[in-house]
Amino acid sequence: MSSQNNAIKVVSLSKSFGNKKILDSLSFNVPNNAIAGFLGPNGAGKTTTLRMLLGLLPAPNGKIELLGHKIPEERASALERIGAVVENPSFIDTMTAFENLYWFGSLYLPIEKKRIFEVIEMVGLKDSVNQKFGTFSSGMKQRLGVAFSLLHKPELLILDEPTSGMDPSGRYQMREILLNIHEKEKTSIFLSSHLLDEVQKLCNYVVIINKGQMVTEGFVHADRFVGLFGLVGLCECVNNLMKKDGKEGRMGHDKEADQLGVKILETIQKAVNEHYCPYSYNHRF
Repeated sequence: MSSQNNAIKVVSLSKSFGNKKILDSLSFNVPNNAIAGFLGPNGAGKTTTLRMLLGLLPAPNGKIELLGHKIPEERASALERIGAVVENPSFIDTMTAFENLYWFGSLYLPIEKKRIFEVIEMVGLKDSVNQKFGTFSSGMKQRLGVAFSLLHKPELLILDEPTSGMDPSGRYQMREILLNIHEKEKTSIFLSSHLLDEVQKLCNYVVIINKGQMVTEGFVHADRFVGLFGLVGLCECVNNLMKKDGKEGRMGHDKEADQLGVKILETIQKAVNEHYCPYSYNHRF
């Protein structure tokens, strides 16, 4: 896939904190116009990857391109075309939804009030436009963060766990919001999540990582989502049983058990390659 057709291109990205390796030669692509889910067990490196994509963490080696812009060399140009919410959005508690968007949105470029009302309505906060941020529920705060990321009509939206802390109703509303944004704003979306059913209902493309390495990526047919995500869950269970970060897990005391765990991961990998993402670009545990 050529970089001109990619919203995101990552090549051989690595990152360590001290002696702990978080990302290990991670490579993947996200095509333009996709709603892409970024999946992996807890601690797989998803948030670290998103922060590196946005230039919030340095990338000592590897290559990153967002909408054709090289990061960090062309970060300023890239960010003009990108919206993002990484972790929990934070605004001023004593200011209303409108005031927060107007104040923070105008720090970089002038924002038309009409656009503020558009994005507030887009995320379902029309009736709360004059409500103070400090009184918002966690779901409402998350939606206001998405509204803020849409102010400058981005071509790419990067979201870290956008339904985190939401009840089923809130997750449904966020899913409908993102589908509406994708359709009306023609925005590519890349979101991380540990809620497999939410990704199944929302995304048409997946990138799956494990232990900082790419497992598989590609467009996935709806009838194959359940089996694929079941394998992701199994992968996490096996990881928890095997040796991890130099510490012994439940299998750590037994060399034969560890070898069995490796064989299970290899079997999962083969199933992913052959049955669930046959058009993937790379496969690796």
